[in-house]
Amino acid sequence: LHGGYRSWLQSLELDHRFGSECFFLSTSEGSVMHVDLRSKRKVTFDQTLSERKINSMSLHPNGYTMATAGLSTVVQLWDIRSMSDSKSKKPKPLAWQNVGKSINSAFFSPSGKRLLTT
Repeated sequence: LHGGYRSWLQSLELDHRFGSECFFLSTSEGSVMHVDLRSKRKVTFDQTLSERKINSMSLHPNGYTMATAGLSTVVQLWDIRSMSDSKSKKPKPLAWQNVGKSINSAFFSPSGKRLLTT
């Protein structure tokens, strides 16, 4: 899935829109990938969202907002509908907050009304 051994996979998040056949991966290089097992393990997008490791990501119950957090000390919200496999077009976060220290995890509540970071 990921070219070479420059980085490692950091976290996995199932894409609840498609059951267990699609998932998101984050890497030590700050990128997020979406993998679709229905399409011969196709990577539907691979986007660099941070210059540092992304420790955690969470897909909102609405199915298109994702939270990412990691060593950058920032939690960010993204619209995954704006992501593509193009490396030239970097998406912009919907919102972000600097917490001043590394973030180990970020998860939406089941209702999506809250976001927990640790």
